[in-house]
Amino acid sequence: MAKRPPRKQGTTPPSSRLVKRATKSKRDKRATSVVKARGVAESLGAPLIAPLGAFGLRARKTLAFVASRLGSKLGSSLGRAVPVLRRISVRLVSVSRRIVDEGWGVVEKKAVRPFLRFAAQRTERLHRLVKKRYGKTNTYKKVVGAHTRFRAWPRPARLAVYLGAAFFLWMISGQLPGFSGSGTRAPIEAKLPLVRVYESSERDYLPTLNFSGQTQASRQVVLRAETSGRIERTFFDIGQYVEAGDSIVAFDPATRPLELEEARTALRQAEIEYNAIGSLARGGYRSELRRLQALSAFNKERVREDRIRRDLENAEPKAPFSGSLASLAVERGDFLSVGSEIARLIDLDPLSVRVAVSERDINAVRVGAKVTGTLVTGEHFGGKVGTIAPASNARTRTFEVEIVIVNRDGRWREGLTAQVRLPIQQRRAHLIPAVLLSLDAAGEVGVKIVEKGIVKFRPIEVVGEEEEGLWVRGLDKKTSVISVGHENVSEGMSVESVPDERFPTPAETETTTTTETEAAS
Repeated sequence: MAKRPPRKQGTTPPSSRLVKRATKSKRDKRATSVVKARGVAESLGAPLIAPLGAFGLRARKTLAFVASRLGSKLGSSLGRAVPVLRRISVRLVSVSRRIVDEGWGVVEKKAVRPFLRFAAQRTERLHRLVKKRYGKTNTYKKVVGAHTRFRAWPRPARLAVYLGAAFFLWMISGQLPGFSGSGTRAPIEAKLPLVRVYESSERDYLPTLNFSGQTQASRQVVLRAETSGRIERTFFDIGQYVEAGDSIVAFDPATRPLELEEARTALRQAEIEYNAIGSLARGGYRSELRRLQALSAFNKERVREDRIRRDLENAEPKAPFSGSLASLAVERGDFLSVGSEIARLIDLDPLSVRVAVSERDINAVRVGAKVTGTLVTGEHFGGKVGTIAPASNARTRTFEVEIVIVNRDGRWREGLTAQVRLPIQQRRAHLIPAVLLSLDAAGEVGVKIVEKGIVKFRPIEVVGEEEEGLWVRGLDKKTSVISVGHENVSEGMSVESVPDERFPTPAETETTTTTETEAAS
């Protein structure tokens, strides 16, 4: 077989030379990547090798010290362990290097190479579009020349330029009008501040004074014994209702009926003697002194008869008015003397609540004014002002006002805590939430409103307080009050306002006000 003549030098096909050049370039790039990975691994493994070496040195010294203490046999055994530890540290370093090499290879394959490929494609596409449109212009030629000269710079210099440009753009991004501090896009055009407003209308406000007191019986009496004796019987128990004239208890009459009969007989006898002596005295047969003695004896018998008769009547004490028996101080068989307490009777219809009104508010209270209140049990009641004390308490400087409450069914008892709301003169005011109050430069309390797109401050006077807000005066009949954004605007600023849907419309407010007024009436 004939040998092929050798190819002359310099006659290699161009395609083969290009393939060899590309292969060599890939081989150089792969070698460069391996060198870089090895360098990274060494840099990462160096912090592990140094501590391990120091640890091995300290371990060797410690083991030598222990060996000298425990003996030559134990020392030789520990000495053999030192090479083992050294081999373990070397093994750890090699494993860490391999892990770093493999990790860098994965990162380069999965992230770095795809990103560079994507960026190169996008850059090449953009360059083709720019070249197609502006390739024949002088500006494009100057830019290409500048880019060619820039590519000729050393790599560290180009990297420094890239970092400087990125830092400069980051610094000025906060100063550009199209960017906000949070990185979100802001409108280029300057717009007016946006606030929410609602239409506040004047409403009928009935101020009330709130007081606390206790329910008390309108009348009460303590029944006491007007005669002495033993209790024979009780007719009622505590809490029962007693009609006027009913007997509460009964005393043992003992000999009082016989004493009354004897007293009446003696009275009749003294009367006959007095009449006879009087007839004789008028005829001149008896002296005036004797007539007077007979008159004195007659009067004594009248007094004794009347006392005994009253003792019999008082043997059954009676209720002076209708009411409830609050207490009964006696039992059957008790012996009472004159003046001893028998029972306590109270009248719970009507009830009364006595409250203390300050001297500042007493002129606003009128006799007969209707009041409302709530008991500690949660029940509501209505009443009116009964009496007003003409003089104040010297210590508290308050006036006692009695509130009369109708209690026909007797369901409310004495001693319950009551919260009383006493209305005073009705007036017109605005009801606004307390959070809308503001202070001006002089420290005056007011609210911010919007008139023809301009923010204005209106000082107000607080005349009442409720759960829904504050009753204030000082505003027009209908006012656009800023409900959202009042803390971000100041007087004189131009704003853009939108209605606040959380608040009712003026028509709904007027309807609610009418209903509340009718209910109060």
